[in-house]
Amino acid sequence: MFHGLSVKAARQLAYNYAKRNNKVYPAPWDKNNESEIDWFYGLMSRHNNLRIRMPETTSIARAVAFNRFNVMVFFDNFEEILSRGGVKFDPNRLYVEPGRDWNSDCPICYTYSTEKGAKQVGLLTSTEKGNLVTICACVNAAGNALPPAYIFPRVHFKDHMLNGAPNGSRGFATSSGWMNRELFPQVLRHFLNLMNVSKDNPGILVMDNHDSHTTLEVIDVARENGLIILTFPPHCIHRMQPLDVSVFGPFKAYYNRACTDHLLSNQGKSLTAYDLASISSTAFYKAFTIENVQAEFRKCGIFPMNRNVFSEDAFLSSKPFDRPQLQDNEQQPGPSKVQDARIVVPTVVPDPTPSPNATDQTLKNFGIVSPQEIRPFPSAAPRDQTTKKRASKKSAIITDTPERLQVLEKQKSVMKPKKTAARRKLIESSESEEEQSGKEHDTDSEIE
Repeated sequence: MFHGLSVKAARQLAYNYAKRNNKVYPAPWDKNNESEIDWFYGLMSRHNNLRIRMPETTSIARAVAFNRFNVMVFFDNFEEILSRGGVKFDPNRLYVEPGRDWNSDCPICYTYSTEKGAKQVGLLTSTEKGNLVTICACVNAAGNALPPAYIFPRVHFKDHMLNGAPNGSRGFATSSGWMNRELFPQVLRHFLNLMNVSKDNPGILVMDNHDSHTTLEVIDVARENGLIILTFPPHCIHRMQPLDVSVFGPFKAYYNRACTDHLLSNQGKSLTAYDLASISSTAFYKAFTIENVQAEFRKCGIFPMNRNVFSEDAFLSSKPFDRPQLQDNEQQPGPSKVQDARIVVPTVVPDPTPSPNATDQTLKNFGIVSPQEIRPFPSAAPRDQTTKKRASKKSAIITDTPERLQVLEKQKSVMKPKKTAARRKLIESSESEEEQSGKEHDTDSEIE
């Protein structure tokens, strides 16, 4: 998982396997230390389950964080919320709220028909980079989408920035166009005015645990309005955030197509941040449909709730990073501890399918070099515990009292004034130098 073989790597592996096992292979293979391309196409034709695909990039943080432990912690917290007396599993009061940054320009190009033999085909865009605008969307498990919130890269927000936006949308402004701690409570109040939640009928909001989403003000606003906030595990929204799974992909495609059509209809006019609301409105109504929203909740296992929605193959990306910790001073148990402990030997049931290690050992007995010896499986080095690292986050119910107290203590520690070291007084040192020079002058005069 995430360590596949390219065409060139597969050809090199076949050559090394044949050479180290003294197999007969064509002489041209020795020229480039790899098999010929005809052999690779023959392999693909003999195995119909093999395909050549373009991989999607995934960061190491996401590959490590998306594991069974983190996912089960999230579903345990979700079950704990649903087991409370005043919370009903109503899809109309189960919301997810992500934020996504969009570019006012459309850098993605589509395929076009052109003359045969043309090497380059151009597509007109407004600028090189465009302007960054953040769109915050909120949907519930029933398939309803709330009017979004737009964050423009401006100092002050003007009403004309929302011309053509979906009905009921709200606009904000920051200097960078990003979400921050001061702005998110206002965005949350915008969605709370549209939600059917209260202390008598509490609702659930599931979102990522960004620092701007877990402030004390956000927690207090949610508690006052009867909203329970559950956070996703860190770096897992690419598989667990419903909008990232099924909605933002179609929305991006519809938005890029709308940008291209706008440039063709308005020749010589560049796209700006003020055009994003009207252009994204068309894409919003096409992508945020009831079918898409309900499918995303079902695919992520949130509604209907299914903690086993992810198979073991989905967690293979984290297997290379399951590494032990370095232990310098390992204490061995003493005799008294060994005598007191009861040793229980479990009954081992033989597995009918041979493990990879057993297969490799069998091949070694016959003098055959396995492909794993030529190209070992990826594995990370043991963790070094000598260096101090920042504590990792996890899924949590941040509106509960223990989590709120932790946020309060963290905020107090940040606001605590730092002690400044006392500085040397330069005036006293200068006076001492003058006195010393005066003494030297007196001694010189006495000598004369």
